[in-house]
Amino acid sequence: MTGRPSRLAHLERARAALDAGDVDDAVAALHSGATDPHEAADRAIYRLHLAATDALYGSGGIARGRERLRDAAALDGAVVEAPLYRALHAEFRALEGASATSVRRAVDGIDASDAVAAYHAASALWWAGAARAARRRLRALPDDAVPAYLRWRRWSLLGHAHADLGEVDAAAEAFARAWEGAGDRDRDGLRRHFAAALLDVHRPHEAGAVLDVAPHTPARGEDLAWEHELRGRIDLALGNPGRALEHLDAAAGHARHADRRLAIATSRADALADLGRPGDAAAELDAARTDAPHDERAYLAHELAILHVDADRLDDARSTLQELLTDPDYPHRADALADLADVHLRLGDLRAAHDTAERALAAGAEASACLTLGTVAFEYFELHDAIRWLERAAAAAAEGDGTWLAAQHVLVDAHAQRGADGAPDVVRHARAALEHVDPAAEDAATLRAALAAARERLGGRDRVVN
Repeated sequence: MTGRPSRLAHLERARAALDAGDVDDAVAALHSGATDPHEAADRAIYRLHLAATDALYGSGGIARGRERLRDAAALDGAVVEAPLYRALHAEFRALEGASATSVRRAVDGIDASDAVAAYHAASALWWAGAARAARRRLRALPDDAVPAYLRWRRWSLLGHAHADLGEVDAAAEAFARAWEGAGDRDRDGLRRHFAAALLDVHRPHEAGAVLDVAPHTPARGEDLAWEHELRGRIDLALGNPGRALEHLDAAAGHARHADRRLAIATSRADALADLGRPGDAAAELDAARTDAPHDERAYLAHELAILHVDADRLDDARSTLQELLTDPDYPHRADALADLADVHLRLGDLRAAHDTAERALAAGAEASACLTLGTVAFEYFELHDAIRWLERAAAAAAEGDGTWLAAQHVLVDAHAQRGADGAPDVVRHARAALEHVDPAAEDAATLRAALAAARERLGGRDRVVN
């Protein structure tokens, strides 16, 4: 807030109150200035700053904020050219659904020389969906240029912009800066956003600590649904799916918005899958698709197909993947093709598995496609081709992941078919796989048996001694 101290003294009192987190006292100070017998131009400025406090409440401040802008313009027509007026006018329009293009035009020319106006211009851009433009403006606005009450808000808004752009590490850092700078009461509005950002960067313990900070006002309605959802996701990340499901069930009881119901349902599906109930997880996800925006349904269909595989519902998995692949714009078509090839293989349709895996390989899904091609070749007892494909699959996969382990298993079987000549390779692949398998698992026992048989062929050694 800027102005002439002698004639606009109430602005300094209002700024001090806002810096202390006392919005009511700030509004009272601005009201005093707006009703004192000042010049009309001064009263207009006070009303302009009252509108700026309304804008801090988002959609809840639109009606009153617009009224105050109208009052300011009626008192002094010149005020509509002020950067803060233009920024606030654009922000309220953005909150009402104005397009990003129109908001960009409205805030064009507002720069960091008026820090408060620059902040509200960035806020207008973010509300209009122009996260990249909002991020650019906020980065150009250093902390020491804005009053204290906007510093934590600047970081919070920057966190939202980063999150919208998928920049999860930067979002978590920005929300952490906002958390450090916000007062106790202001943290109420940050708790869930900061916790969600921490979850996105796989820091569930810290997310839980943030949520455990007692709020001044208990969460209700959608906020309570979101809080239970976050606690459920934290428990999922910490390996407690049963407790996660309890929180997610509580979240579902409070959620009314479609996007929140969808987020809860997908997390419930994850919890059910972790509890060894892939069929129930698939049913949850299938029902949730009706709440999903059109551009998210393909992603959910892909997840649903994988759950069908885990539940041994291979026909359902195949039909779901085939339907998914009719969408030419799905960005993970290569992976979907590779999954369909695997389903064909599990169903015993080797020709379809081979042909679909070739399409997946051409589309870029090297590791999983080569695994299927190698497994098909092994089923046809084409050992040379099988080993070639499986070695390529293992090389393309991350060591220890599911595709890599599956390739090692089939390589052990393929080399075992070669008799004594393949024994050293059986030892090599079995030992590599055993480093990444639970010793108590059935797979480990199979690998140990293959390793023992190969060593017996080698006279108790791990390789041929010349």
